Amino acid sequence: ASLLPRSQVPLHPADQFLPTGAWILMAVWLFIVFAMFASMSPAFAAPGDQGVIATLIRWTPVIATGFGLNLVMSFVAMVLGTVAGAFLGIAQISQVAWLRRMAWLVTEFFRNAPTLVLLFFCMFLLPFEVEVFGTTLPLPGWVKAVFGLSLSKMAYVSEVVRGGLQS
Repeated sequence: ASLLPRSQVPLHPADQFLPTGAWILMAVWLFIVFAMFASMSPAFAAPGDQGVIATLIRWTPVIATGFGLNLVMSFVAMVLGTVAGAFLGIAQISQVAWLRRMAWLVTEFFRNAPTLVLLFFCMFLLPFEVEVFGTTLPLPGWVKAVFGLSLSKMAYVSEVVRGGLQS
């Protein structure tokens, strides 16, 4: 709530580009254009091809499954990163000098490494299968991706925990 007159209230950054009404008009216009092309696509399709809407309906379960897997992977990565980061943050304020230095080094390395680079390292440098007590277990790509995503989260949580405990 501002006490300034309406003419002096600063604009929201999005409204500096276009006023609110223009955003609504643009969204309606884009919907009309999409609907027009979606309805015309069967006319330009080869015989036997499906239209855009039919293709979207056919692929929706696959897309939804992938979206659900992404949500699960993100949640698991956040949980693992938070737990590991809490321990790493506690280690950063340890009385043991070598443990404190190692925790700081790990935190700085993973905090400054781009997440995409960490994902590539995990996907290509971790093995495809692991042998545990004589049993060979496959290591699927989504597990490696979760591990790579959790490394970045771990470093940031470590800094939050360290800062919270030192203040």
